[in-house]
Amino acid sequence: MFKEEGLVVELEDDHVWVETIRSSSCESCSVKSACGQRLLNNIHPGRCHRIRVSLGDYQRAPALGETVSLLLPEGELVKGALTLYLWPLAMLLLGAVLAQLLFTHELVVIAGAALGFVAGLWLVRRSTQSVSYQDGMQPHLLLGDEHPAEPVQIE
Repeated sequence: MFKEEGLVVELEDDHVWVETIRSSSCESCSVKSACGQRLLNNIHPGRCHRIRVSLGDYQRAPALGETVSLLLPEGELVKGALTLYLWPLAMLLLGAVLAQLLFTHELVVIAGAALGFVAGLWLVRRSTQSVSYQDGMQPHLLLGDEHPAEPVQIE
């Protein structure tokens, strides 16, 4: 599991909003010189990400301003990244190949690739809407006095 630190910024009945600054894992990553996420972090340094986290069956709710840890399932994170990048790319190529087989005009092939890309984005949207609320896809809140149930790999 990936571990990220965050600050509780808003409380709801059964959820909390946590702000994280994504920078800790970039320093230890072996591909940091060629990573797009690192480049975006350099353009917008200190940019916060707000994440809504379910409290579930926690004994106590964190206080406003408390520092907490978020545990993100590693396998689900990798599957999400593959979905996000591969569906649009695969559909772009499929649209271009189908347009090339059916028509010989270059503009039609470009339009087919563009339509395939849009279809891939639509597939990503559909798949993320259906799985985004499943338990395995949600970050787990770890308060300061708790310990994770399984070993944590910080990457």
